Amino acid sequence: MMEEDELCFPQLLNTSCKKPKPPDSEAVFIYTMLFIMSLLTVILNLLVIISISHYRQLHSPTNLILLSLAVSDFFVGLLVIPFTILTSGTCWVLGNMLVGSPTEAFMSFLMYFNSCLNPVIYAFFYPWFRKAVKHIVTLQILQPGSCDANVL
Repeated sequence: MMEEDELCFPQLLNTSCKKPKPPDSEAVFIYTMLFIMSLLTVILNLLVIISISHYRQLHSPTNLILLSLAVSDFFVGLLVIPFTILTSGTCWVLGNMLVGSPTEAFMSFLMYFNSCLNPVIYAFFYPWFRKAVKHIVTLQILQPGSCDANVL
């Protein structure tokens, strides 16, 4: 005897929305990669935020734009990616209408990957970022007057 799929909202008589099955190995891999991407996005963008905010030499209009981008990417890693992980295995109130196509899922992944990749690009092309990260990791930014250090 074949079991019927359990509905997400049986009281609404919604036959198009079935509760998802527990994650298989592919889904676990995707969740793990999203978690790692979220963690990297938060850490790397936090380094950019601290670098530009702390060092006075880096307070230029261009770097303030980078700071703005880092703050938005930080929140993508802190809020958006974890929300995606949490809601991807649950039922949606509106059924499949908001789930999206594989193309939309790929575009979302590109957005998340871009948020993680921006600080890596800074590390390759901005020597000040490498110097600032070295100061942050070695805790030299805790010394008095470190905000006036030469990182350019």
